[in-house]
Amino acid sequence: MSWLYPEYAKSVGSYICPATQNYVTTTNLIDLMDMNGAKIGGQTLRDLCDNGIGPKARGTSYECFGNFTAKMTGKGIATKKTETSVATFKICYYAPYLGVVPGPSRIFLLTDADDTSTLVDKNDINNWPDSPTDNHGKYGQNFTFCDGHAEWVSQRKFIEVWNVSHDSSRVAGVSP
Repeated sequence: MSWLYPEYAKSVGSYICPATQNYVTTTNLIDLMDMNGAKIGGQTLRDLCDNGIGPKARGTSYECFGNFTAKMTGKGIATKKTETSVATFKICYYAPYLGVVPGPSRIFLLTDADDTSTLVDKNDINNWPDSPTDNHGKYGQNFTFCDGHAEWVSQRKFIEVWNVSHDSSRVAGVSP
């Protein structure tokens, strides 16, 4: 999320789901680093670099899934979600959809869900709507898809949405 501030989304309120009490401070700055940990110049807000570990914690309310994993690409390297990669991505592992190209309306980029620490709720499962400390409890999550639409996804529909977008065979109530 830190790469969006301040050029694209100038208000720190843009990084907070209205259903939570997460917060972002504008005084805690850190140096920008590349993927190898080398400084690349400039600074960003530390609070935009991670999700809050509960609905009243410091940090964003959103988690960004901006790449296809190495497993998903079949090339052993992660790949950024670009207009071309999203439009051509084909499901290779999720059995009910083998060979399907889900397209940008089925591949999500952001979710406002769950980065609850097990220090807050020892039974919480990461990225699964199951805990009262998740942004929307056990009821579901909001997703923003690569075509630009946002959608409420109930817990009942969550696994299918997750598996289509990530080409995984995740099962309900298990961490990815």
